[in-house]
Amino acid sequence: MASFPIRPFIFIATLLSLSVALTPSYAANEKRSNQRGDYYVGVGANYTQLLIGDAEFNPTVIRLRGGVFVLNNIALELQLGKGIDSDSPFDSLDIEIDQLQAFYARFQSPTQRGFRIYFQGGYARTELLQSDHSDDEINNSFSGISYGFGFEDQFKYYKPLYFYFEANQLFNDEIDINSANLGIRYTFN
Repeated sequence: MASFPIRPFIFIATLLSLSVALTPSYAANEKRSNQRGDYYVGVGANYTQLLIGDAEFNPTVIRLRGGVFVLNNIALELQLGKGIDSDSPFDSLDIEIDQLQAFYARFQSPTQRGFRIYFQGGYARTELLQSDHSDDEINNSFSGISYGFGFEDQFKYYKPLYFYFEANQLFNDEIDINSANLGIRYTFN
């Protein structure tokens, strides 16, 4: 399988996100952004890339998120994920993400024509479930610093609803765990 080059993409998008978020013209054109005290929930489908040595696994995860804006355009966010599909590139090995938990600080640009970008950094914990054809199962947990970026687009006819695409690095040590997430988010204000 081809490797998904997520790390350079995250770095470049993070630099672009910060430059756009700090641009004064965006703030001047803003009609209503996420304000302090607003909260949100969301759900997304997650493509995950696990790199273990030369082997690549791609299990699928459903990820739920909830957050609250502690300042304008700055939120604290909790994400919970559950594996819904495993990957078996080898006949004798099956790997899936059993659970995923992440806590992020989220920094976003003001909304410009319904569009915004954001950067998030925090801590993530990923539990992998590994099984083979002898029905032996092994749980491994990987925790550490996590970061990512995302793009959101506001639904034209229903302003509290956003569609988003997000990329994260969940773990990077003895194995790499990266993800790309596509979903919807609803903001309460």
